[in-house]
Amino acid sequence: WIKECKPLLYEELCKVKPTFILLLGTDAVKGVLGEKFTVRSIVSNPVDLQLCLPDGSEHTARVFACRHPAEVCRNPDARVGVLAELQPFRAALTGNTVNKNDLIKIEVIEDAETLDKVVDEILSEPGLKRIGVDLEWHQQHPSNPGAYVRTFQFSHKPLFAYVVKLRDEAGRPYFRPSEKAAVSCLSRLLLDDSVQLVGAFIAADIVWMDFLGIDIWRKCRVPANFDEFRGGNYPGIFEIALAEHAHNESGPFDLESLALSRCGILPWSQDLMKWRAEYAAEIGVSSGNVPGYGPCPDNILIPYAGTDAAVTRELADVECKMLNKDKFGNDCWRPFHISMLASLAFLEMHYYGITVDKQRIDELTQNYLEIKDD
Repeated sequence: WIKECKPLLYEELCKVKPTFILLLGTDAVKGVLGEKFTVRSIVSNPVDLQLCLPDGSEHTARVFACRHPAEVCRNPDARVGVLAELQPFRAALTGNTVNKNDLIKIEVIEDAETLDKVVDEILSEPGLKRIGVDLEWHQQHPSNPGAYVRTFQFSHKPLFAYVVKLRDEAGRPYFRPSEKAAVSCLSRLLLDDSVQLVGAFIAADIVWMDFLGIDIWRKCRVPANFDEFRGGNYPGIFEIALAEHAHNESGPFDLESLALSRCGILPWSQDLMKWRAEYAAEIGVSSGNVPGYGPCPDNILIPYAGTDAAVTRELADVECKMLNKDKFGNDCWRPFHISMLASLAFLEMHYYGITVDKQRIDELTQNYLEIKDD
């Protein structure tokens, strides 16, 4: 029906000549703009639609998109995300172009003297320091040839992040006087007993922190006592995805989806995804097999990386409130505590692997093969 009705829709648009168009849901986006477009791709990057008028002239309409509001009826938790997706459209109508993404401030640190001062300032603050951490690296795993960490970003307060630039776009050492100096400063901050490390799927980041030379395993702890854990004010690690899962088992759990639904922060990875697709084509691999973000230009990577850290820190505060009561009125700190305690074992398995009895596995496999067709 979309194909059949599209000429009528375009005829109406040519008569109305709208300045702005808001598309509600996937069907509307693909029907008007084409199959390659998605709601997410339009939310942060409105596009222009050229209309050819009967008199031969052209009219340009700015096109915005959001999820269909009916989703809120099915899932009330989607309300915050839908309202956030509407912000660019509202801003265009009112002339107020500021959104929450614009409030995130990012500072780049390139030398040990500056980093030392920042660490001193943070550690001088009283009480627990909740710090969101994230890393960008090159290669799939530290064991791969040519692997290195490109940036290390952290956030110690709302809507703010520091990005420590360790390597340049060619993979050459950049931080002054050395990467080792950066690791020394970062270790002093991250391993302090008054610091809590917050991550989104932090297991991946921990492997690279260890690769850098940060003794991060000292920090991989969670209070065994529930009363010390409840409320989230403890030194150790705090996993965003597990916090969300404790009160919302159906997800989604990726950082951008959580940022949108919980904080009203719009997706920010579109420039990076565009670069990744172009880089993949350049080196002859699929986009999913790009070895890392090492060659990504600073003007794309640094805003992306800093926003990752700032959003991770922001989400920790939000999740701590949501764990107090889910949509059914249940206190969710207990399941989160159980998950966090279990995650320590999974972190160890993720890094070291699991010792198995190969002979016993072979015996069981052979037994299974012998009886499976009986």
